[in-house]
Amino acid sequence: MNQAKQPLAGPHIRTDLTTPTVMLDVVIALLPVMVVAVIFFGPDALIVIALACASACLTEWVIRSRKLTPAALVGDGSAAVTGILLGLTLSPVVPWWMPVVGGVLAIAVGKQLFGGLGKNVFNPALVARAILLLTWPIPNSRFVTPFDGVTAATPLATGVARLWDLAVGSVPGAIGETSALAILLGGAYLLYRGHIDWRIPSAVIAAALVVAWMVGRHPLFEVLAGGLMLAAVFMATDIVTSPVTRTGRILFGLLIGALTIVIRHFTIFPEGVFFAVLLANACVPLLDRYTVGLRFGETGSARPVRTAVSVVLVLVMSGGAVVGLASAMSELAVTRTAAARATELRVVLPAAEAFEEREIAGRTVFVGLAAGREIGAAFFWSETGFRAPITLLVGVGDDGALTGVVVTDHAETPGMGSQVAVREFLGQFDGKTHEDDIALERDVSGITGATISARAVTAGIRNAVAFYAAAVLGIVNDEIKINLADIPDGVYIGTAEGFLGPITVEVTVAGGRIEAITVKSHFDTPEFADPAFEVVADRMIAAQALEVDVVSGATVSSQGLMRAVEEALRTAGAGQ
Repeated sequence: MNQAKQPLAGPHIRTDLTTPTVMLDVVIALLPVMVVAVIFFGPDALIVIALACASACLTEWVIRSRKLTPAALVGDGSAAVTGILLGLTLSPVVPWWMPVVGGVLAIAVGKQLFGGLGKNVFNPALVARAILLLTWPIPNSRFVTPFDGVTAATPLATGVARLWDLAVGSVPGAIGETSALAILLGGAYLLYRGHIDWRIPSAVIAAALVVAWMVGRHPLFEVLAGGLMLAAVFMATDIVTSPVTRTGRILFGLLIGALTIVIRHFTIFPEGVFFAVLLANACVPLLDRYTVGLRFGETGSARPVRTAVSVVLVLVMSGGAVVGLASAMSELAVTRTAAARATELRVVLPAAEAFEEREIAGRTVFVGLAAGREIGAAFFWSETGFRAPITLLVGVGDDGALTGVVVTDHAETPGMGSQVAVREFLGQFDGKTHEDDIALERDVSGITGATISARAVTAGIRNAVAFYAAAVLGIVNDEIKINLADIPDGVYIGTAEGFLGPITVEVTVAGGRIEAITVKSHFDTPEFADPAFEVVADRMIAAQALEVDVVSGATVSSQGLMRAVEEALRTAGAGQ
């Protein structure tokens, strides 16, 4: 036999471990994270993960041109893991197409563009996450609270959260980043299976703790908040994109931890860990080169010096690159936002020649000017829709009539709830004032299959024109002035529009006081509306007033209850 064709004698390490086995273990390790995400954020979280995973698997199948079979779609499992990790970095309320586009980008750009598995320089899931965030920053920066799904800022944005909540995961954030305990449980499994090196996550956390302390932040808060734990355990430890040497892995982790805190506190990005991992990925060849062991007979007196100098240079260049990118993106974002806003303002208040920004009653209002006089104003207004708040830009003329409205942001279901943004629906509100009923199905037509979304927009426009009338024009609806002392003792029934339908209340008046408010029937979501009704009713009775603070997360239901009570008292002959 030709000796040239003989396999080389070695040294080789043989193992039964295969890529599919490793990927299956990663999926198993991610199960606690996914279960906690579904518990806190509901089925929306699972849908986002599933879409990202399916998109990634399908993209890899298309590029590799295999037969369309279940086994071919799953392949070695690496695409599925990439899709799951991408889904875990997204908000549970992103539009459905976002994880789909992200899955395509992760595989096509982050992986296959470099030659496929084992050849990619950057973590594919984070490549897609970065592109999505930089391209569509608004939907990728909207998060919701666990359980009730109310839009809220993340702990990193507010700087406030209990450490226990951060550990458990009961805070707003991306699908897989909120629960540190679930992440650590998955990391422990990967350590047990021998798939990750403890040095990387330990170095990430250690560096983050030290640098956070140096910049005056709570070290443990910085570690538990945001995506640092998820990235440290599941992304920085990626076999392909992390160093091969032990020393290199420690330096790699330290670089990620330090850059994360720098990006968080010296750039426009409240979360910096994903950019930090990508920058550290780019430094892996350098780290491997200067931390590899000496060959037999080689002297290495200069190697530690070169290593130290290289690490310092990497830190300086990476930090400078981040700050420069952040500055450029900030200026670009401001320019684009200003241009888009100017266009939208002229759509909702077309007669205006210019706009002047003012603060009125605690709200930013863009006053429209024409021929040197004020002709109306435009301002933003939000109401909770089916999935998340719907943000409206409302224009009102100086006569109090609606001149135009556009939906500037929403996460409603495409083809259904998204129809609230079309002109055919919004055009029904043109010319409406605070004196009009502005009630769905009574004053304007709804949208089949999107009642919740349509009611939210209707309520938002109704509240917006009322705000303008009161705060700008000084007009208060004095159609009814309640004088409880003039109301005979008795029980009165009133009905008003709620979030999903009419709210009927029973109001008991005795001795010139509201003694009891009972909700007899309603169509709003019970788990949100019922507690809100109880709180608002108690507030009205305690204050003996028809206007009290609403309950966060149930604004429309709260306002509906107050209007129903007012209607009940009106039937008692209290209107003067």
